[in-house]
Amino acid sequence: MVLTTFLIGVITVSIIGCVLVVYVVNNFDGTTGLPNLNNLSMDATSIIWVKNENNGSWEEYQHLEGVNSIWVDMETIPRYMQQAVVAIEDERFESHYGVDWKRTISAFANLIFHFSDIEYGGSTITQQLIKVTTGENDHSWTRKITEILRAVEMEKLYTKDQILEAYLNNLPLSNNIVGVGAGANYFFGKEINELSIAESAVLASITQNPSRYNPYTHPQNVRQRQLLVLQKMNELGFITDDEYIQAVGEELHFKSSIRHSSTWDYYVDLVIEDIIADLCEQYGYTKQYATQLVFYGGLNIYSAEIPAQQAAVEAIYKNDANFPAHRESDSEDPQASLFVMDYNGRVVATIGG
Repeated sequence: MVLTTFLIGVITVSIIGCVLVVYVVNNFDGTTGLPNLNNLSMDATSIIWVKNENNGSWEEYQHLEGVNSIWVDMETIPRYMQQAVVAIEDERFESHYGVDWKRTISAFANLIFHFSDIEYGGSTITQQLIKVTTGENDHSWTRKITEILRAVEMEKLYTKDQILEAYLNNLPLSNNIVGVGAGANYFFGKEINELSIAESAVLASITQNPSRYNPYTHPQNVRQRQLLVLQKMNELGFITDDEYIQAVGEELHFKSSIRHSSTWDYYVDLVIEDIIADLCEQYGYTKQYATQLVFYGGLNIYSAEIPAQQAAVEAIYKNDANFPAHRESDSEDPQASLFVMDYNGRVVATIGG
């Protein structure tokens, strides 16, 4: 009787499982919406081209350089920076195929049965990369299934190093800082290859909750998280006992070397805004991913700007004599904006907010 009941249960579960598999296969697609990691390898500066008005040829006009993200290649990222993220985010990263089923099932069971008071996710680094590049972050089960299928598909297309490199360069950190390269600059005033084990553990700590673990505003929170990261690194054999003790005792000094600057003209500024918006609208990219792509994706951007006319317009606007004087009765100074179009409808110069 017991055996019969057991067999019936096994058969029932198998049937349900098969039905679910057929349903998922027929209703979900993991091949669409995947970020192209070859385009995401932001080691090439994007270039804006303008047409030479004399001979009609395209000429380089502006090389773009971002300020809140700095793409760093895998060979530049210290081994312990990579291991710190793997230790705290996805310790079986090297052995799974996009999905850590043990972690996923545990997280799902905890959600139902609440055997632990600590909420934790089942997402792998591969799944998190998909999440930050697509911006799809709702808590629906359909989104989760799609994410799992995409993760499995991504692991077929790319190596572990490509996936980890892309993730490390897209880590969301505090104050709109993205990636470990910019994070090293912003939090320690260093280049990524200059970070210590202790400092690497801090960057790995921030990404779970950038506002809660901001070193400038919540140093105690990030310290506790850093100790957990270091402990996990030691448990997994990523660092020795001596390295662990040294990292735990290291005094941290937070300072930023990032300088925000914009060297392009009004026209280029508008081109950048338009392209980011178009990438989001036409390809479904997040603003973060689109911005990364514009600044570091090696894009060739062909602009209708005529630099000579743009320079002439900006020269006029820089001359205060061309504007009425401020009057005491006015709450603001006079303002103006301008679009210059040619006979073909191209906007060739612009200025103003």
